Amino acid sequence: MYHTADIILGGVCLHVSCTNLLSIKLSGLKQFALLLFTLISLLIFDPLSGQLTGLFVIATFLALICFWSPNKWLDLSCSLFGYLLVVSCNYIFIWIVQLLFQQSLDSLQNMPAASLIVSVIYCFLCYGFTKWLGIWLHKNLKLELFLTDEHLAKTIFLFLLLITILFLFNITIGGNIGYSYTVIAFNSIVFLTLFPAAAVLIWFLYQNILQKQQAKHMLEQYKHLQAYTSELEKLYNSQRRFKHDYTNILTTLFGYMEEGNLSELKRYFQQEILPVSREFTNSDTQLGKLSQIKQMELKSILSSKLMYALEKSISVELELVQPIEHISVNIVDFCRIMGIFLDNAIEAALEAKMPLIRLCFLQEPDHVIMMLQNSANPPSHSISSLSDLGISSKGEHRGIGLYNVKEILRHYPNILWEMKYEAPVFIQALTIFSEKGTCL
Repeated sequence: MYHTADIILGGVCLHVSCTNLLSIKLSGLKQFALLLFTLISLLIFDPLSGQLTGLFVIATFLALICFWSPNKWLDLSCSLFGYLLVVSCNYIFIWIVQLLFQQSLDSLQNMPAASLIVSVIYCFLCYGFTKWLGIWLHKNLKLELFLTDEHLAKTIFLFLLLITILFLFNITIGGNIGYSYTVIAFNSIVFLTLFPAAAVLIWFLYQNILQKQQAKHMLEQYKHLQAYTSELEKLYNSQRRFKHDYTNILTTLFGYMEEGNLSELKRYFQQEILPVSREFTNSDTQLGKLSQIKQMELKSILSSKLMYALEKSISVELELVQPIEHISVNIVDFCRIMGIFLDNAIEAALEAKMPLIRLCFLQEPDHVIMMLQNSANPPSHSISSLSDLGISSKGEHRGIGLYNVKEILRHYPNILWEMKYEAPVFIQALTIFSEKGTCL
């Protein structure tokens, strides 16, 4: 009975080590199914294969995470890290117990009740520590916002996988050649020290990648500004041509009216004046209104996204009556938010019957209002859930964008975010109040 209870407690520790550090919240049914699978596997196969049973359970967990998580490389790494942490701490914990009570492992195993108490205590410690660590990693540290680079996330996962293999190899070989529990515990401490060392290495790697991304972002911004400048030049040249021809047009019209030649007046109007009129009423001229945006970074991202929308034959309408001098939010964060909003708007508009994007900025004395409207089919999820991680109307393994917007806006109590659908238009609205001290 004691042995069975010990296996069950070990299964619970294995389960929480692989699930409590995940960025996604598993449903109660999934949690129960995983725990039941773990316990049945250990009770049946542990007496026969020992460590191999744990590896089988871990491999199954990792396979399921690939299907369930929209951020699979992050959660694969979190699950492996949790497993390594719990197993290493288990060896260290038992070693400390032996030192405190001056009992060898064999002596403890010959006292089933005492051994069971130790297992129960560690099980509670394991659950509490991994639960706290999971909350700290994802709520406080916001690991999802750091590991946005897929190559970096894959590198971390492969590193943890290698450490796991070496760690289990060390334990297995150590047990076969007669390592004492003290030696195994010491090796566990050595493996645990690899984590902060690896974290420092990965941090420097991340900083290097971040610098490259910033350089790439600046280059893209420069290209966007070049494209925007080119569009403005085209508009300016069109205005110059129209101004140059304006007097001639009026003179010709006056001549036809003087002669009473209505047929020639009609022909001239249709062939000469209407094409010029269409040129000036074309949606491309909407981009000229972006001159009211005084922050170049924001102007760059808006011009890039809206020109792309025009290339996709989406009707674009801009309402920028007043100059937008300053917005009380970190400009990089605001550009990220607008990029996500516009990407979603373009994708949704392309699926609608009449593709349309309407963007409005309104400057008030104490706040700025941004409203983005786009034609869209009715969303497949409730509006309130669209900003949750993994929730999207675009299919499986999507739904990161609006979740990132929600995470960014957590830092800005001066920003009110509204999101709604009024058929056939989806609306995103931000009210940004001018509160000093709230910007990052």
